[in-house]
Amino acid sequence: MFKHISKLIIGFTLAGLALTGCGLNGGEGSSSTSPASGKTAAGNQEGRPVTIGLTYIPNVQFAPFYVAKDENLFSWKGEADTNSAQSIALRHHGADEGLFNALMSGKEDMVVAFGDEATQAISQGMPLSIIGVLYQRYPVVVIARHDSGIKTWQDLKGKTVGLPGRYGSNWFGFQAGLHAAGLSLDDVKVAEIGYTQQTQLTTGKVDAVVGFSNNDLVRFQLAGVGVTTLTLPSETPLVGAVVVTTQEFATHEPEVCQATVNGMAKAIHKITADPETALAATKKYDQTLTNDQAIAAARHVTEATNELIKLDHFDPKNPGAQSLVNPQKFRDMVTLLDKIGALSDKINLKNLDDQQVKKFVWPGA
Repeated sequence: MFKHISKLIIGFTLAGLALTGCGLNGGEGSSSTSPASGKTAAGNQEGRPVTIGLTYIPNVQFAPFYVAKDENLFSWKGEADTNSAQSIALRHHGADEGLFNALMSGKEDMVVAFGDEATQAISQGMPLSIIGVLYQRYPVVVIARHDSGIKTWQDLKGKTVGLPGRYGSNWFGFQAGLHAAGLSLDDVKVAEIGYTQQTQLTTGKVDAVVGFSNNDLVRFQLAGVGVTTLTLPSETPLVGAVVVTTQEFATHEPEVCQATVNGMAKAIHKITADPETALAATKKYDQTLTNDQAIAAARHVTEATNELIKLDHFDPKNPGAQSLVNPQKFRDMVTLLDKIGALSDKINLKNLDDQQVKKFVWPGA
């Protein structure tokens, strides 16, 4: 998830925000003093800013965090009940760094990941807590050529479908779509093709590919390839990009967590109202946005990403309200991931009571 990259036909590099599986290995988090409140918090070294991990290279898909940081939207109520800017650092991961490694080792206090992948990691024993939702809509789609005859999920029966691999959100979303259509993996031929969706589909080596609406689909559109897109049912209980922290940090730093969620939501509201805000902020971070073609591609990605992140009921008095995780959707996601065999038996996430759910789904400050 958020790790691998693919290049648009015109040479613009897309970050792995729209991408799949990462290594979930990581050591136990260390404990130190938080600069925000003086309380003990996992992975926070005294004197440094609260650090948010943004996996892989700078890209416009991370714009809500660029905007929030640059415009000082990360703020919280201090002891005197006055607003103060929260010191935030944004850290892009290296190419080979596991998704949650830096969080668990203390280099980061939060990380942007996918909710389903975080849930899988929790089931494997990682003490993680999901504190805020970036993607209000799940981005996984099936992409087929117009002339393939594939118009519905049922039409995939007997077809060869290409995926990066049998892991991550592409894999989870594909299985969820099959399940909703009354199909199983036995009804299709799965081809593990890495991140070569465009080549594999346009050369006819596969009948369809699985990708993200704000990455792979944009690449096809910019290349002028006529495609049909199959989306997941709206009620599919998979959660896309979220902000994840450790359970210890969520417990001891609720003000900072709320400031992060609020700041992200304020930035989303700004970006969806004026997409050029995203491009202006991203140019300070992404050194590839130096020509008209790259900027035009980034604008397409912004438009597609805005469809995923937009908040239908933004309240400036309570900006992060819609960005908190719905506990029932988490429960439903656990049920679905369990059905498709994505969860480990190390931590049993089924039949949790309300108090147990709060360990994994932060309720807000």
